[in-house]
Amino acid sequence: PTDQTACSTPGTASFTVAAAGTGLTYQWRLNGVNLVNGVQGNGSTVSGATTNTLSLSTLTTANTVAAAAGYDCIVSGTAPCAAATSTSVALTVNTAPSISAQPVAQIACSNPGTASYTITAAGTGLTYQWRLNGVNLVDGANVSGSNTATLNLTNLTSANTAATASGYDCVVTGAGSCAVTSTRVALTVNTVPSIGTQPTDQTACSTPGTASFTVAAAGTGLTYQWRLNGVNLVNGVQGNGSTVSGATTNTLSLSTLTTANTVAAAAGYDCIVSGTAPCAAATSTRVALTVNTTPSISSQPV
Repeated sequence: PTDQTACSTPGTASFTVAAAGTGLTYQWRLNGVNLVNGVQGNGSTVSGATTNTLSLSTLTTANTVAAAAGYDCIVSGTAPCAAATSTSVALTVNTAPSISAQPVAQIACSNPGTASYTITAAGTGLTYQWRLNGVNLVDGANVSGSNTATLNLTNLTSANTAATASGYDCVVTGAGSCAVTSTRVALTVNTVPSIGTQPTDQTACSTPGTASFTVAAAGTGLTYQWRLNGVNLVNGVQGNGSTVSGATTNTLSLSTLTTANTVAAAAGYDCIVSGTAPCAAATSTRVALTVNTTPSISSQPV
């Protein structure tokens, strides 16, 4: 048999002896005392005590023994042949790392395009290896901290979105190569709203008294809120006599306009385009509305 090193999780180890002879029987011992199958006084559980392979489970660091006080096996043959005793070997049980705080799923925005994962673990001589979909990460263009307790990601786009099943986890290794793996978590990268086409100044006539403003935007989960002079608009008749529809769409429609509804750009209409949290909203340029009085004929030719 050879010296064995085990981890407290899963807490298992085995010793094997290979022998030749007639009518062989085996008896494993610990520090010269015959072992029997079952739970031992030292907390370990034994099976195979009278076979050529001794299996141990429920091991803890308390089960560590030096070779001089370790495990050996007496191999007996058919009487009156003398038995053979194996060398005595050591068992070292290291404490497996434990994770007290698992990484959690992250939601990031394409601007600034950053996210980080953190793990908290306890143990001796800990090392860390972050992985994406089971593949080890290395520090590079958009990764740093791949061998620390905190993984940092930069230059993220929506293409970096990963579901939990193919996401990020961390292998934490301690003394004696004992390792534990964190839960695997997702990364969602939302595209920050961007406005590709700004609304433009509009000129309307009191008859038919209609005008509209449109904004074209890109991003994830977009919502819209049109404003007049910084105040959110709601659909329906406004205090200034105009009628609003589409206040929360990309096109604002106005009706029942009169010259009283004329506003300069500084006090005019704009639109806030919001995306999926926590991404910052984009605000359009503020634009003017000019409403001219439609000519009216008070005296028709006769």
